[in-house]
Amino acid sequence: MKRHFEFASNTNKEIINDSVLLEVECSKTGGGLCDMMGVSGFPTVMLIHKGKSMKYTSGRTHGAIVQFLSDKSQWVMEELPPRVAALALEIAANAADTVASDDEDEDNDDDDEEDEAAQPARNEEL
Repeated sequence: MKRHFEFASNTNKEIINDSVLLEVECSKTGGGLCDMMGVSGFPTVMLIHKGKSMKYTSGRTHGAIVQFLSDKSQWVMEELPPRVAALALEIAANAADTVASDDEDEDNDDDDEEDEAAQPARNEEL
């Protein structure tokens, strides 16, 4: 499933409603956002958008993920507690900064294939 998320994360952001896809490895975080979101099994895939969330239960291929993100009519969201929403925004912002930094590094060093391998997965897997 991870490769499908990585592929979907490289989709034109306009197509997927400017979604930022990132992975949170709950088994290694010691709680935090994962506990607050009620994640108890892995992988749990969630959509967090504008202070709301929902568990994603559709297909696990990049095509299904992109189709879901591009069609907001499929989104059935619930309000997040303010503390959880703030933490989710902080994580997404940090991930976006990391991705932007990695993209700048790639522009400056197109011949370094190791930079590509070291890029963080940009998917929202909780």
